Amino acid sequence: MASSTPKTIVIKHNPGGPNIHSALADAALTPGELLKVTATGFAAHNAGSEFAVPLFAVENPWDDGGASAAAIDVDYASSDTAQAVLAQRGEQVYAWLAAGENASVFEALVSAGTASPGDLACIGSGTPTLANANCIVGYAAEAKNNSSGTVRVRVKVTVA
Repeated sequence: MASSTPKTIVIKHNPGGPNIHSALADAALTPGELLKVTATGFAAHNAGSEFAVPLFAVENPWDDGGASAAAIDVDYASSDTAQAVLAQRGEQVYAWLAAGENASVFEALVSAGTASPGDLACIGSGTPTLANANCIVGYAAEAKNNSSGTVRVRVKVTVA
């Protein structure tokens, strides 16, 4: 039986293939993290309630993880050339849901901000505001209850 766990960050893309970009990693980055562009490269997005481009770190095409890990689980080290997908509306990615979050299917997701850089949080986690609504990165494509979790978990996300 085939595994239902994706082995790549980009699960579903629009015709023409995913929109991949490369830059230096400002710090260690994990595939699936929401990123921001800095003056020197990519960093984990760390500003909650702020607009975030749906830019996600993808697996390292030069490191397949060998026998010890799947490429999706291999981090980029600081100063590595990292690759990221600039996901388009309707594409699906395998991102990170912050610890303490409980996402239902179709729940709006935003950057978790400084509390959990690179992760997503449910828009209902705080008081929903117009500012939060304008910051929606995507919608949960699966239910994922991490409300009692102490570490982040992967979640399938449809890009807004």
